Amino acid sequence: MRPLPPFRSAIPTALLSLLLATMPTGNARAQTDVTAATDAPNILLVVLDACRADRLSPYGFDRATTPTLNEVAQDPDAVVFQSHYAQAPWTKPSTASLFTGLPVSRHKVYRGHTRALERNSRKAFVTDRLSDERETMAERMKAAGLSTFAVVWGRQLEPAYGFAQGFDEYVTQELDNDKDRLARLLEFASNAKQPFFGYVHFEGCHLPFPQRDRHPDYMREHAVPYDEAARRAEGVDFGNGDLVYKINGSHLDLEDEDAAFLDLTYQAKTRRMDEEIVRPLLDGLRERGLDENLLLVFTADHGEELYEHGKYGHSQGLWDEIVHIPLIVRFPAGTKPASLRASVTAPTQAIGLLPSLMGVVGLPEDPTLPGANLLAGETPPYAVAEMSPIWGDRGYAVIEGDYKLLHIGGGNQLSHLDTDPGERVNLAAKNPAKAARMAAKALALKRYFNEMQSAAPMVDVELNPKAIEQLRALGYME
Repeated sequence: MRPLPPFRSAIPTALLSLLLATMPTGNARAQTDVTAATDAPNILLVVLDACRADRLSPYGFDRATTPTLNEVAQDPDAVVFQSHYAQAPWTKPSTASLFTGLPVSRHKVYRGHTRALERNSRKAFVTDRLSDERETMAERMKAAGLSTFAVVWGRQLEPAYGFAQGFDEYVTQELDNDKDRLARLLEFASNAKQPFFGYVHFEGCHLPFPQRDRHPDYMREHAVPYDEAARRAEGVDFGNGDLVYKINGSHLDLEDEDAAFLDLTYQAKTRRMDEEIVRPLLDGLRERGLDENLLLVFTADHGEELYEHGKYGHSQGLWDEIVHIPLIVRFPAGTKPASLRASVTAPTQAIGLLPSLMGVVGLPEDPTLPGANLLAGETPPYAVAEMSPIWGDRGYAVIEGDYKLLHIGGGNQLSHLDTDPGERVNLAAKNPAKAARMAAKALALKRYFNEMQSAAPMVDVELNPKAIEQLRALGYME
């Protein structure tokens, strides 16, 4: 596979095009065979699904949605990456990038479940999977001497789709809720041989937002005028995943009052997640003595659009509410590198986490990985996010300093995030040189994707009615 030049290197566009055209092809995977130092810390990677950064307390939100995460962020051994970006706007490609340290254009895992019509069965679907040729985060940690385990929510990260590679234990659909997932995670962590690498993927802030998922006190404290029962009777039900298809299919427009209430329900689910999952997680680790030599990482796979740009959910765009995600890292006491400040404001991206963790456990740098070692104080000159063509036009976001460029369908929108965080004003006409320079980075990824013929492998799956209903309720299958 032709590697892209590292994002942390400033390469002129002409040279970048030349490199993309001349680098050798091939799909050989690197082999990690270096054993980690015996004093490597335990590592726990916590993914809070659909938790957008700008609704979290450590990221400046003016309401107490995540007081527990705020405590973690304020720990003297913690660092908050303020401008961190997912590589993709939904779970499957985003997690594939997180695990492999590769942008979507390289691993090409982006397809959801599509009915296999030729098999004449309502249960028959086809989707893509993470190739066995891709060396994953868990495989690298395991090769470095760490035991590995995972507890995972959702239907997109099944073992059949390649995401269990490298894990000694990988639990998915046998658990019904985040509390059960937390209990299993603590059980694995307590019994694992140390040092360990653990990965947990919670439901977090993901739509829909039924009443049972909302923090009641938060709803009362921040109540907005809204007749929920009346609007539900009219088809606006934020507790039902079907609303995604109505809104994004242009069959339903929300009123301002609807959008305000939607935002509130999202906040209330976030608060409940912080109180009922994040707090017990920290308490459980401490009670078991597992927090003393632990590198704790909180992040998300994507955010959630709450009608800011006329859509609902994720997958359908690259606005900041969808791809700007948290990254909070707490080091074992007294071990945070001096090069890291409490807050990193430069843009960073999810593919930097793999080389960062490799550095933590003593693995050598892999030149085929384009991400920067964030935990050593490195930051890339720009971050990127990619939108898969199965959801419409292939789209790209490039974030450089305070500027963000969206390249979708051949058009460019340039925004200054510091003065226009809602991405409402297009500055491309006023600053054509900057827009063209940033668009060149997007076009290089686009050319790379189109030129490479090797796609991710496909897999046939049989989904039972429960699985189909779960995917539909989450907005992944109409």
